Amino acid sequence: WAVPAIAEMRLNFPEPAAGVAQEIYNIHMLTTTIATVLLVIIFGFVIIAVLFVAYLGSRYKVAGANEALIRSGRRQKDEELKVVRGGGIMVWPLFHTLGRLKLTARQINVALSDAVTSQGIKVALEGVATFKVGADETSIRNAAERFLQTDIREVDDIVKNVLEGSLRSIVGTLTVEELNL
Repeated sequence: WAVPAIAEMRLNFPEPAAGVAQEIYNIHMLTTTIATVLLVIIFGFVIIAVLFVAYLGSRYKVAGANEALIRSGRRQKDEELKVVRGGGIMVWPLFHTLGRLKLTARQINVALSDAVTSQGIKVALEGVATFKVGADETSIRNAAERFLQTDIREVDDIVKNVLEGSLRSIVGTLTVEELNL
């Protein structure tokens, strides 16, 4: 499609009069056509390469300083989840899903108004608990299985309920005097 259009184009050059001039003109037009086609092909490859690198860059996810990335999906080497902390990982659409798990410490208030001591006396207790997910891979995997798609307020409520239950059982083993120490 481009060759006939270029052959028709004269570029305001007068028609060569001599045979040698015609050959030089034909060679010039041929090299110009070849150079143009090569330029378009090279430019196309450059555009494709840039788009490919941009696509790969968009698939590479990096974990923040206070989070872990959890990749699930297509298995490699018999691992169900890939845990990345302080690094990056490739995530391919249709094969993987990516979750982010915050590793920051959080505080919750724990209050018991009707805990019973070992003497049968009701006491009211208030406290603050600080908790976080451990930095080792086993702790991160366990937290990911339990809390990855859970809202942070729900996690706080679960931890609060567990701590209140533990505090009740501890208070149940102590006397009022031991609580006041």
